[in-house]
Amino acid sequence: MRKIVRNLFFALFLILSFVSCGDGDSKKIAQKPEGSEGGPCYGNKTCDDDLVCEDGICVDPLEVTDNDSGDSADDGNTGNSGDSGNSGNTGDSGNSGDTGDSGNSGNTGDSGDSGNSGNSADDTEKTDDDIKIPENCGNGKLDEGEECDDGNDWGGDGCTPLCKINVCGDGYHFIGVEECDTKEVSCASLEIGTEGDALCDYYCKLVTEGICKRTFKCDEKPENTVWNSVFEYTQTWNGTEWEPADSISTYNIISSAKECRFKCAENYSWDGANCIQGSETGAVCTGQTKCYDGTTEVTCPLSGQNLYGQDSQYINKCIPRNYIVSGTDSEEIVTDNNSGLQWQRNSPSTKYSWINAVSYCENLDYGGKNDWKLPEPGHLATLLNYGKYNPIIDNEVFPNIQPDNYWTLTFKNCPQSLSFFDGSINNISEAYAICVRGDTLIQNRFTEYSISSDFIVIDEKTGITWKKEDKKNKYDDAVVYCNNLSYAGFSDWVLSKGDRIKTLIDCSKSNPASSFPEIKSDIYVYYKSTYGYPYKYYFIDFSSGTDGSSTPLEDVSYYFKCSRSEIIFENTLTQYTVSGQTIVTDSKTGLIWNSSIGSSKTWISALSYCESLNYAGFSDWRLPNVEELKTLINEKFSDPATLHPGVTSNSFWTSTSVDGSSSNAWSINFTHGSIAKSKKSGTMYAICMR
Repeated sequence: MRKIVRNLFFALFLILSFVSCGDGDSKKIAQKPEGSEGGPCYGNKTCDDDLVCEDGICVDPLEVTDNDSGDSADDGNTGNSGDSGNSGNTGDSGNSGDTGDSGNSGNTGDSGDSGNSGNSADDTEKTDDDIKIPENCGNGKLDEGEECDDGNDWGGDGCTPLCKINVCGDGYHFIGVEECDTKEVSCASLEIGTEGDALCDYYCKLVTEGICKRTFKCDEKPENTVWNSVFEYTQTWNGTEWEPADSISTYNIISSAKECRFKCAENYSWDGANCIQGSETGAVCTGQTKCYDGTTEVTCPLSGQNLYGQDSQYINKCIPRNYIVSGTDSEEIVTDNNSGLQWQRNSPSTKYSWINAVSYCENLDYGGKNDWKLPEPGHLATLLNYGKYNPIIDNEVFPNIQPDNYWTLTFKNCPQSLSFFDGSINNISEAYAICVRGDTLIQNRFTEYSISSDFIVIDEKTGITWKKEDKKNKYDDAVVYCNNLSYAGFSDWVLSKGDRIKTLIDCSKSNPASSFPEIKSDIYVYYKSTYGYPYKYYFIDFSSGTDGSSTPLEDVSYYFKCSRSEIIFENTLTQYTVSGQTIVTDSKTGLIWNSSIGSSKTWISALSYCESLNYAGFSDWRLPNVEELKTLINEKFSDPATLHPGVTSNSFWTSTSVDGSSSNAWSINFTHGSIAKSKKSGTMYAICMR
């Protein structure tokens, strides 16, 4: 503004000067002196004091600055061309983009709004009673023109948002009545995304067979692991859910074709969270972290010192226990990742008779599962933790377990219980029950085969092969018949003795007390005594599963069963000779055993013996813990109950002291494969492993 005033003043000065000259008057207008403010500049274009010469006039430098800005302001006048920036308003001429108004022919697209008049066509259709929405629809009251009114706009509850009753074909899926309600739906519309389409037929039935499938890819496996299962698998939509279900990648030494499982790579072992350096075997650690002498707890010794070789000093050589608890508080399930079994965590605190325990588990609906069963002895024994005592179980994982007897489902000596006080096996009248489920359980024990029109049955539990059909004969004739039998391509049949035919008893059943196909509810003879006279005959009554003896007449005929003398079994043990000495390797566990047992020893001497052993060129032998020595037990055999060639029907030491009873250590008697606590001061045999 000052610039404009200054310029006007200067212009007025020139005009006045001009007017004065124009008058021709000799009188001059008084001028300020040269060099002064407002006066003319000196000839050299300088001024007095701090003034500057601007256009021949001396002015204040501040005004020069303003003038400069004013010059810029002149640019600013150019800036009026900036008003031409208003010609940016010409950008309104972008309205001339009203050529874009031809785009208004796009507004003709607004005539597409006249397509909204098509909405008015909807209004026309809504005059039809089938589609018209009653005025008060949704108020929760049945008003005129409504078939129903449930006060919501959900169409899957029997009443549509049109206040009409759900019918097939109305486009609303009536949950629980219709499987679908559209001519074509995707599996994605059935709550879970997928590949492929499903069809909804005229009757609102879902057609999915061979249509809804997807490939489920497993999560990345951790470092130092290998897949112990598939890493992807095909799922099929059954109309309700995907089968098999989505699986999280988890550690599990048992492989599966429908779950994501990994295990530690070679030379690594699982510590409960990661695979760490160390050799993994198939034997479970005891979990014992303490060390003992012959009577009390001691500081754990160093390698090479006396008493070295106890469980805590080789914990990296076995698989730690690995439990996962899932489900609700009242119906939690414990998954044992080592065995693959799932257990009822909140087991009942009441005792049952054996038959009632069987029934309880078979009828149990728990944790969303209904395929529970009473565990067999080998299944229940997987819960025993010999690093503990009274109770001999991880009672933090299983807080409801009592240090008492629990029923098992067994094919021998039934009924039979296992004690969680000390791991002993007992026959009693009442015990507690805990139920188990899992893919590794043998649900259908007997498998039938037809060979050249001959029918045989293989017991998947015992491995024994049976002739399916029964015959009746006198005992001596039955022996001859089986010995001379050529059937199904085999000629090694024999009359089944008591230790075999008793395996067919199923105490949970009656008339007959067996799940063997076509067995009679009658007496089966299995043995004729050779002592005394008259001879005594031993038999099983399969109407009840009881056995007994009698002295019947010689000419009485009884049912009998022939079985093959060769028992089918999986032998994972292989013998090798190294440097003239025999070692035994177990392909199932990865453990290596010596075959020489030497003389009997105290527990402390057994530890020292294995630690100092130099055998077959190896010097890293040790006494096995109880879980490792258990892997040599084969329940299909007795006297000895193992296939290890060097193990006899005697008791053998383990490195595992009894927690809470430190003067004892766990031992295994291989006559029948029983486990017991034994005084460390006593003598037993020792077999070593590496």
